[in-house]
Parts: sequence; C-alpha cells; structure tokens
Amino acid sequence: MLAKTAESYGIKEDLARKVAVNVLLGSALVFANGGTTLEDAIARIATPGGTTEAAIKTFNKNDALLKLYKKAAAACIKRSEELGK
Repeated sequence: MLAKTAESYGIKEDLARKVAVNVLLGSALVFANGGTTLEDAIARIATPGGTTEAAIKTFNKNDALLKLYKKAAAACIKRSEELGK
C-alpha cells in the first residue's frame, strides 16, 4: 500500500518500492530492540507541524486506522474459523 500510494503521486515504481521497504524496515528496527513504545517512536520521528505528524493525525482522526485494522483482523479471524471447520 505504501508503494502504491507513492506511485499514485507520480513516484516511479522502483523508487516507490524502495522507499516503502525502507520505511517498514526502519520501523521494525526501532521496535526490534525493545524498550520503545509507539508514543516514544512517534515523538522521535514526527516533527511538530511536520509531514509525519500530519499523516499521523489523519490516521488518528475518528480512529480511522484503528477501525481499518479491526475490520481486517475480524476478516482474518472469520476466515480462520471457516478454514478450521
């Protein structure tokens, strides 16, 4: 989704994929060593008034991202239960 979004803004596919992979790897590394909360990571990464903060505010508005994750998790659980029958 990250790469497809970047492509929709005119970024070439190969660069969009590289950026998406690096964003995910960087995020994973922040949490891999433990001891970092989501709030700590956001505070370190999101400059007040900056682009990352703007994106996070969009995700958090009306719990939009949380609702999407819950919907996806519910679909996974439902399908898992169907497959288990």
